[in-house]
Amino acid sequence: MYRYGKQIISKNFTSKRFFNSQIFPNEKIQLSHTTENVIRGGPNRFPLLSEGFHNIKKIGIIGWGSQGPSQALNLRDSLNSIDSPIDIKIGLRPGSKSIPEVIRNNFEYDTMENVLQESDFNIILISDSAQVKLYP
Repeated sequence: MYRYGKQIISKNFTSKRFFNSQIFPNEKIQLSHTTENVIRGGPNRFPLLSEGFHNIKKIGIIGWGSQGPSQALNLRDSLNSIDSPIDIKIGLRPGSKSIPEVIRNNFEYDTMENVLQESDFNIILISDSAQVKLYP
């Protein structure tokens, strides 16, 4: 079994068990020959964020790379739109070349290990090859 997001996919990739959310409405869509279970975003969903992130005080974004900036900035904008007190902190490798950009975007940062330990919710955005090196 493999985990893809919140979906569990069998080794032969023919059997999927879709996730369900009690807060955000799910929708099944057809993509080519595959049915996918999605949760659509959008500003109309912002009122649900407080309930969706109930008891979350800090979100860790692990990695900056190609997805980190847009994910972190989008999440911060969404949380600010509902006056959420949730903090976002970026986890980076020591000496990362991304540190100046993280600072320019007004995010706090620390090592990946520290951010993973202190956050209630983590979004892992490091490359697959880096994940293999970092997670034995």
